[in-house]
Amino acid sequence: MIYDLGMAVILAVAAGGATQVEGLPAGVEELLRCREVSEEESRLRCFEERSDALADALERRDVVVADRQEVREAQRELFGFSLPKLRIFGNANNAGDAGENVDFIEGSVASASLNADGRLVMTLQDEQVWLQSDSRPVVRPRPGQPVTIRRASLGSFMMRVNNQPGIRVQRIR
Repeated sequence: MIYDLGMAVILAVAAGGATQVEGLPAGVEELLRCREVSEEESRLRCFEERSDALADALERRDVVVADRQEVREAQRELFGFSLPKLRIFGNANNAGDAGENVDFIEGSVASASLNADGRLVMTLQDEQVWLQSDSRPVVRPRPGQPVTIRRASLGSFMMRVNNQPGIRVQRIR
């Protein structure tokens, strides 16, 4: 099964001993079912066949495995974008295990300018670009100043630069 997210294809498989994991590709589920085969020679044959099939799928990039840290980094990189609810990040709410949802990011200002409407357009060091969505007056931030962006109500985001009062923003790139 292929999970497509723009150009990124990610399958999040958490390390651990759980046998029953919902949303896994059929090839992974079949491999895990080999553990239930009682006869030793049959179990070994099952593992060999299923692992070969999974290796082929990995080579074709039909299945991509990401560890928890890679999923967390993807969540951070995608923070601020509206995405469909994807199980690749854990549950249907794009959260991993309880308490692992990315609710804020921290960074620093790379550049900032005001657009024709007088709203702030700011690029962070990691190349995320955010646009001010409220009309609150703002002092243009300087490169290197610290930035915190938090989830706010109704799918919006609040940005604080250098501990100044927050402004409502939306991610544009």
